[in-house]
Amino acid sequence: MKPRLLLLPLLLWLLLCTHTISAQDFLQKYPTLTNENLNDFIADWYGWSCVHQKQNRSKEMDILFKNVFEYYGERCKNNGEFLVLPSDVVVSSYDSVFTDKMIYEYGIWGNKTGEISITPVLESKRKILYLNLKIRTLLDNYVGGIYTSSYHSYHSELLEINEEHLTNLRKFIPVVEAHDTGYWYYCSMPIIYGINKLKNGYYTIVQTDFQKSDAIFINTKGNKQEIEYLVSYFE
Repeated sequence: MKPRLLLLPLLLWLLLCTHTISAQDFLQKYPTLTNENLNDFIADWYGWSCVHQKQNRSKEMDILFKNVFEYYGERCKNNGEFLVLPSDVVVSSYDSVFTDKMIYEYGIWGNKTGEISITPVLESKRKILYLNLKIRTLLDNYVGGIYTSSYHSYHSELLEINEEHLTNLRKFIPVVEAHDTGYWYYCSMPIIYGINKLKNGYYTIVQTDFQKSDAIFINTKGNKQEIEYLVSYFE
């Protein structure tokens, strides 16, 4: 009986590994997106996202994302069935205290003491999808409106937007054209691209619409996080 009992944990481990690998490799099923396979793609994307969400989580950052989304609330309109978050956000730690000078001057953050990549998690009634570079490329080719080679290259051509594809995709996720053509925002706003962790809180820049970003400081007092708006940047 003992050998059989020992086999059970091994089989469960192999099953888990197989599921994780298939979730990560789901894009192999979709060399291109079409109207015919879009629904299946969204379902597989969500399946992969459910697995990804459990990796590299940080309770500290979970609270931060919750507070930032609540702070902006209805000011950011996110259409579509799903919310979309970046697959990974880099958190850089510094041994300094935040001051207003850091908003306008670069290179004065102090000594960098660490850097980690975390998976942003947001409690929501809507299902969450995670966007990475490979998925972005697939969506770009489906929607069009992007450059055929390097961004704004003299040898690059701006592809025509496929309006039918754009309408179909917007049923599922927010799709916002950037102020400067040739780029799409697929993530739900506010978008947090990176976070600087300092001794007295967190500094980050968040994208709030197609042409505006806000610099904010999240002050940590005890177990509380208080958001302070600093300045806006316009594209």
